[in-house]
Amino acid sequence: MMRFKARNCVRWAARRNHIRRPVTFPPMPSGRPYRTLPDDADRRRLVHRFLHDDSVTAVDRVVGLLVLLYGQPLTKIASLTTGQVLTTDEGVRLALGPAPSPYPHRWTNS
Repeated sequence: MMRFKARNCVRWAARRNHIRRPVTFPPMPSGRPYRTLPDDADRRRLVHRFLHDDSVTAVDRVVGLLVLLYGQPLTKIASLTTGQVLTTDEGVRLALGPAPSPYPHRWTNS
C-alpha cells in the first residue's frame, strides 16, 4: 500500500517540477480476479440472449455485446462517447482505436 502513496507523491512532485528525472512505477493491481471470456459456444448463447432478451436492461445488453463481440474492458466501455459511434454508408463503426472497427460479421452455425 505504501508504494501507491509514494506514486502519488512522486507524481505531485513531478507536476510541480520538484524532480527532474522521470520515475516509473509498476501498474497498480485492480484487486479483482482476472476472468477470461467464455468459450465460443457460451459466447454465442450470451450474444443471442443480449440481442433478444428484453428482460435484460438495454444498457447491460449493449455493454455485454461490446465485451463479447469486441473484447473491450469495462473501463474502456465506460469511457466511450457518442462521438465514437460513427454511422457511414457502410454501416455503424466504433472508434475503439486508431481506425474505426466495423461491426463483427455474423456467426454461422457450424
